[in-house]
Amino acid sequence: MTDVHWQLDGSSPELYQRYLVPAITTKWAEDLVQPPYRLRPYQGRIFVIDAFEDSRMEFLGPDGEVDELIFHHAYGAPGAGRV
Repeated sequence: MTDVHWQLDGSSPELYQRYLVPAITTKWAEDLVQPPYRLRPYQGRIFVIDAFEDSRMEFLGPDGEVDELIFHHAYGAPGAGRV
């Protein structure tokens, strides 16, 4: 049986960043990414969210600007204003 030795080129921080960080964090990062949702025009500035039944987004503001976003759902309508 032969004695096999191997070594990677690079410093410890470079190797850590190149091999361990992607292996550990890739799946975790994929879970954090919010998927895009399709909006269909419903009425005026209200749009239907295709992925959610009975859900709509309403964009409010003067002259085509958006200052407030209201999420309409069967269970209530929380809003978010511009800060």
